[in-house]
Amino acid sequence: MKIRTEQSNDEQAIERLIQAAFDTVEMSDQTEHLLVQRLRKSTAYVPELSLVALSEQEEIIGHIMMSKITIGFETPSLALAPLSVAPNYQRQGVGTKLVETALETARQLGYQSVVVLGDPTYYQKFGFELAAAYHIFGPMKEMEPYLMILELKENVLMNMSGEVHYSEAFNL
Repeated sequence: MKIRTEQSNDEQAIERLIQAAFDTVEMSDQTEHLLVQRLRKSTAYVPELSLVALSEQEEIIGHIMMSKITIGFETPSLALAPLSVAPNYQRQGVGTKLVETALETARQLGYQSVVVLGDPTYYQKFGFELAAAYHIFGPMKEMEPYLMILELKENVLMNMSGEVHYSEAFNL
């Protein structure tokens, strides 16, 4: 498996992948592919943090995107959304490799933290913790059990609190 940054000619394959990956997800409104389209056109877009996983046949089998957000009074951070893996490649380490690569790239780019709205059991293995423990919360109360944060720079969360402000592309 190879991980690389998204290229413009990947967009249709990524869209199909995202739709297939979220097709049976209960907590999804099946519009994640539209979110990716909106994020690409927004000021929150970070091209270096839109990555694809390729099979040995060079087929796109996974995608991850991180975009710029702020927490509280303009503290810059990133949001991990969405993470998509082709159904026939799930539970084979593709998502793990994408998350690990994206987190390392974000560190190298100088970002200090990442939030994710997702399954706590899955994201805890990467070091994510419930954001509420740091007095960080989302724009909707029902997000609280699923809103998680990871510091990319040691002790940065000690001085961070407040509401997560997502890009307008999220339509929250």
